[in-house]
Amino acid sequence: GGHWTGFADLRPLEALDLRSNKIVSLRDDMSRMRSLKLLQVCSNDIRVLPAVMTLLPRLRVVHATRNRVSELPASFGLLQGTLTTLRLEHNQLETLPEGIQTLSALRLLSVDDNKLTSFSVTLPDALPNLQVLAIGRNKISEFSVTGPRALRTLRRLDMEDNAMKGWPEDLALCGRLWEVRLGDNEIAAISPSIGKLRRLRELFMTNNLLQKLPPEIRLAKSLSRLVLLNNPLAESPACALEPDTTGLFAYLSALLEGVTTGKGRFAGHRMLEVPNQLLESPNIVDLDVSDNGITQLPRNICRLNELQVLNLRDNELTDVPVELGLCSSLHTLNIDGNRFKELSTNICSMARLQVLTAARNQMKVLPCDLANMVGLVFLDIKGNEGMSEVASMMLKESVSRLMGYLREVQMGMVYGAVNLSRRGLTTFPIEVFIGCDRMEALHLAYNDITELPPTLGQMVALSTLDVSYNNLAALPEAIGALTRLTELHADSNSLTKLPDSFANLSRLEVITLEANPFESFPCNFMQGWGCLRELKLDTEHVVTLPDGAVHTSTELMPLEVMSLGLKKCLEYRQRLRACRATGSLDLSVMALWFMPASVLHMQMLTALNFTGNCLIALPDTLTALGSLTSLALNDNRLSLVPASIAELTRLKILSLMDNRLQQISPELGSMTQLDVLNVTNNEDLECPPQEIHRQGVKAILSFLRRVCRGTSHGQVELAGLQLETIMIPWPRLAPTLKALVLSRNALKVLPDEIGTLTALTALWVDNNQIATLPGMIARLSTLKSLALDNNAISGLSPGVCELVSLERLTLDNNQLRFLPPKLGDLQNLTLLSAANNRLTMLPASLASVASLRNVSLMGNPLAPLPPALRERLDIEMDIERQ
Repeated sequence: GGHWTGFADLRPLEALDLRSNKIVSLRDDMSRMRSLKLLQVCSNDIRVLPAVMTLLPRLRVVHATRNRVSELPASFGLLQGTLTTLRLEHNQLETLPEGIQTLSALRLLSVDDNKLTSFSVTLPDALPNLQVLAIGRNKISEFSVTGPRALRTLRRLDMEDNAMKGWPEDLALCGRLWEVRLGDNEIAAISPSIGKLRRLRELFMTNNLLQKLPPEIRLAKSLSRLVLLNNPLAESPACALEPDTTGLFAYLSALLEGVTTGKGRFAGHRMLEVPNQLLESPNIVDLDVSDNGITQLPRNICRLNELQVLNLRDNELTDVPVELGLCSSLHTLNIDGNRFKELSTNICSMARLQVLTAARNQMKVLPCDLANMVGLVFLDIKGNEGMSEVASMMLKESVSRLMGYLREVQMGMVYGAVNLSRRGLTTFPIEVFIGCDRMEALHLAYNDITELPPTLGQMVALSTLDVSYNNLAALPEAIGALTRLTELHADSNSLTKLPDSFANLSRLEVITLEANPFESFPCNFMQGWGCLRELKLDTEHVVTLPDGAVHTSTELMPLEVMSLGLKKCLEYRQRLRACRATGSLDLSVMALWFMPASVLHMQMLTALNFTGNCLIALPDTLTALGSLTSLALNDNRLSLVPASIAELTRLKILSLMDNRLQQISPELGSMTQLDVLNVTNNEDLECPPQEIHRQGVKAILSFLRRVCRGTSHGQVELAGLQLETIMIPWPRLAPTLKALVLSRNALKVLPDEIGTLTALTALWVDNNQIATLPGMIARLSTLKSLALDNNAISGLSPGVCELVSLERLTLDNNQLRFLPPKLGDLQNLTLLSAANNRLTMLPASLASVASLRNVSLMGNPLAPLPPALRERLDIEMDIERQ
């Protein structure tokens, strides 16, 4: 250990190797070695490289690894024309002298395993020939290249195992980089500027904090190897962990396309979740993430306000979040080939959905809540093994037929009674088992059902079961579990015997078993039936039990009344007898679920009181009572007043208090003879709105006539009615309505349902209090005239720019500060009026609207118009200036 001597005798020497000699310093007289090209002093104890070594004019290579060098001479720049390789690994350097940046011949600089905390290149044209820079295993937290044209030939950068917390942005200035190693840092994101490294072939990012990859990485088109092991890549697909970048680039291309065009195509990318970058792009309208491994959708998918089509086919989903229903523009949903066991409430609540494909799942029954999807026009449930045959049969006919069926069952779930008679059913409708513990009455008469399932015994609350006029060969033993059953109708089947459990039905009061080829009965048949009032075994023989049994035809005695016992039956009969003398029938508080058929034949009836019953719907045959002048239907369960009521032309009093009305059919507006129409205490009644109710029967009928005119003439005029909300039968009006006049009201918003009026050509909502327009207005593709004068609008919805057929747009007397830049997309516009607003400029795109002839901008603080727009207006427009 110590100084090494003898330089004076080695002047012609070109290479000097002093490795592993425990040297602590080099003598100053080494400057005499004028021919030296290679200096090897590795694995010694040198603490300082002497400045004299920078005086060696031919020195090209310096290897000083594994020493204790803590600083370099400031004169290192003197070697700028000769030094090509400088290796200083495993030393104690904390900084590098600025002179190193002037080494114009340097091609390799290795300072691995030192104590550097930063690396900066500040001089212009610094290190112009450097190809390899190794600064790994230091403590570098900052990397910067500020010198113009610095590091312009750098091909390989090794900066692994440092303290970098962010991507070195200045790498974008090193356009010739082939390989970058940044493993074992704390980098959380790769900068989009990586797209500028067009020659980059290999990128190593092992053991960082990456959560996602920027779409711009696909612009680094030479990148063929990407190593991302041990990163929390929560949003990237499995292909992101493969060194081969083919699959990753396809994924990133799709990501970039989705963000920029609104159409995300991610089929087959082996993703485990929807990329969050897409969820931050509100303009996504079409998203395809089929054939991946997604197990759940994020709740913030509701951010996709413009999403219209969502393809989730062939994933691992079992449900969708309720927040998906907040995507108000979504009209098509594909969940084929997932693991759905049912269509949950989260899906069934999406009332605006038009297309739902749910094939190849694990569903066996369709929920009744599916009926809430009033906009559904296409449904596919093929490939669900064990799916209800009834639902499949209904769907084959039409979606509307299926919806009607489910709606009937749904209403039954609510009110405890389901009537599926005369539906052409060949199998038992298993949908009724949803909520079966609340089912009290089930009517399946006049079908072709051949078998009742053993699960029938689950309907423990059932009191009435009607399976007459089917093809049943037997009743299941499980029927004995229906211990609350009071009424059973199984006539006109193919029954040859009854199950032994039949004796358990001790509460039975009415049994009809006519027209069945019975061979025998259980030995305990009829034992313990103390409540039985009537038993029919065939069409000719009626067994009438003693003790005041009711012996009357069902035409005069409804089954509901029979189930209430003898006292109610006698009361019912007395009321019928009283009606013959007065022409007025009082059937109030009789617990009736249906209007008795015998009542509907009383053509001379003038007054009918059906208050306090359980009516769910009014029969169409009610119109046979043409002499009615008074009809009281208070305190029932009616949700709709049907159009057929309007055929009761003599009706003067119609009372519907305390029901569950949601709509009154517009046809009732033709009942001009009606003096009293009472619909109070119907909290859900939307049409007509409450503002009209308060004005009396004449106002209600006038409103209904106006709405009805829309279904026949294509125009609804509701101007000047002081309406605060618009509640009209949107589904009925949507196919035919062409003009809607809502002027001079008190409207503050337009409902989203306005977007369903796809045939609308004219919409007037002037003189209201509207501040914004709904996004659904963009669906009015046939709209030609839109009047928004005299409102409180401060900014137009972008949806207005999608009204491609619009010819007239009036916006006078609002609070507009600007018009949408894309207003020029309205190529059919002929008139634009925006007088008395706060406009300071016009969109330049208006200059491209060749059809525009009339423009009124009076009363706006307009700045000078752009030349292109001014030239266009001067030629073809008459502009009023303030």
